Amino acid sequence: MKQYATNVSITLCALTVFGVLAVPETEVLAYNLTGKSWPVPTATYHVNPNFVDSAAGTASDQTLALRSGADEWKMSGQGNFAFAYGGDTAITAVALDGTNAVYYAGGDGGGALAVCWYWFMGSNMSAFDIEFYDRDGGTDFVWSVDPSPSEFDIQGVACHEFGHALGMDHSGVAGATMYPSVAPGNSMGTGTAWGSAARRMALKSGNRPMSSSAGSGSYREISKSTSGPII
Repeated sequence: MKQYATNVSITLCALTVFGVLAVPETEVLAYNLTGKSWPVPTATYHVNPNFVDSAAGTASDQTLALRSGADEWKMSGQGNFAFAYGGDTAITAVALDGTNAVYYAGGDGGGALAVCWYWFMGSNMSAFDIEFYDRDGGTDFVWSVDPSPSEFDIQGVACHEFGHALGMDHSGVAGATMYPSVAPGNSMGTGTAWGSAARRMALKSGNRPMSSSAGSGSYREISKSTSGPII
């Protein structure tokens, strides 16, 4: 049985297989769906708090920021799907290895601030990895848990990428959590930035078995800052 792999950069790109509550049409554009969702009510992930910027704080600070980004979807969506924190990991590279890992990869993202890779079988999500990058060419990304106007928000970008891991695609609504770009200093994904439609989104578990669809591939969505890098 083969699995497809997809990568999406700094864009919350996953919405569980659990249905979405009806919302006014004017609010629906705050998010789009990829058509992939989780067949189970929980996905466990592990964090490598290895950001190197001093503004990123301690390992504990980084872990809290990443966990808060994941928790935004449960607290705001008020659904019955949740990302569950499973502790630390030393992983620093994408792999279908049985661990959903979130980490700082360093290196050049080729324009991306961060990327969410996810694997699926048929329409069912099965795994994901989220990696944050260091730079785009000569432009250095400074990651922070309390961003200044020149720094990028770890929690906000994490919230966006966990959105992809949940099954959400990019939004065309500027300021929404799933919008494909973000400016330094912008805490996307926190508070009301991502729109009331996404906040009221509910995920309802279907508890369906994993699909046996054959095939393999990869998907990567990219997000960028308004001045260049995509997420």
